[in-house]
Amino acid sequence: NNAESMRSASSSSSSSSLSVLLLLLLVVVAIEQVAIVQGHMTEPFEKGDRIELECLMPKALRHAATSSSSSAEEDSGQAASQEQSQTDEETVIDVSEGEDWGPAFVCAENGEPLSVSFGTDMFVVCGWHLANEAMYKFAASVISQERGWMCRVPMSKDRAFYLPVTIPLWGIVEPSHSHIGLHFNFVFHVDQNRIIGAAVYPVRDRFQFVKPGSVVNLHGPVTWFHRHGYASLEHPHRAFGSSGSASVMGTLTILGYLLLGGLISIVVCTVVYTTVLRPRLIKRYLKP
Repeated sequence: NNAESMRSASSSSSSSSLSVLLLLLLVVVAIEQVAIVQGHMTEPFEKGDRIELECLMPKALRHAATSSSSSAEEDSGQAASQEQSQTDEETVIDVSEGEDWGPAFVCAENGEPLSVSFGTDMFVVCGWHLANEAMYKFAASVISQERGWMCRVPMSKDRAFYLPVTIPLWGIVEPSHSHIGLHFNFVFHVDQNRIIGAAVYPVRDRFQFVKPGSVVNLHGPVTWFHRHGYASLEHPHRAFGSSGSASVMGTLTILGYLLLGGLISIVVCTVVYTTVLRPRLIKRYLKP
């Protein structure tokens, strides 16, 4: 009996130890899975967060534009302007140094990069300063589709991933100047407070005469959509392009069709009764 009791106790102890080991193993695996998931998770945006559009640009061009802007602020007088103009004319886009990421447009109104507020439909206005000859030639090359302007927007607040965006410039390049379209639509698709799609495209409006030194008055609406469709992010039950007045007009249209159908039915029934049923009834029941 004592031997059987000892064997039973030993077996129970082994089972308990095995259960504890399995439990510890499950805990370790769960912790590892949580760590993996957290490693791939991204921090969602909050409504109103500032989001900047970044674009690739030749380093020499970006640096030349920056130095040109700084010199313009420090220098004064006609002699300084002439010297700056000569420097701009000699500036050449050197792509051998590669390209780097930076603001798409630095607005001349406030000196800050063009930005939008997450989840907020708005209208943006930004003056793009073609500060020198190099910047003007860059814009002209994008207009003539000799090169693409590759840009990006962050998918999440922590900027772990980016979505590609291309900015096309619409216009006409002339030998001494260019005409650039001013109106752009900025479109974003959002799921769980993360950007899952973005696009920037020109819409025909007005064209501006530009040359080196001009400020291009870019403007356009910013629209946020829920997930993959075209339901407004701010108003989920409203489809893109719809409004309260449009809904009323749709209801009135349906009522109008119903009323028209009822009138047509009455007319048809009246004609059938007058030409077919009434003569038959008279002939059958009102015989002389």
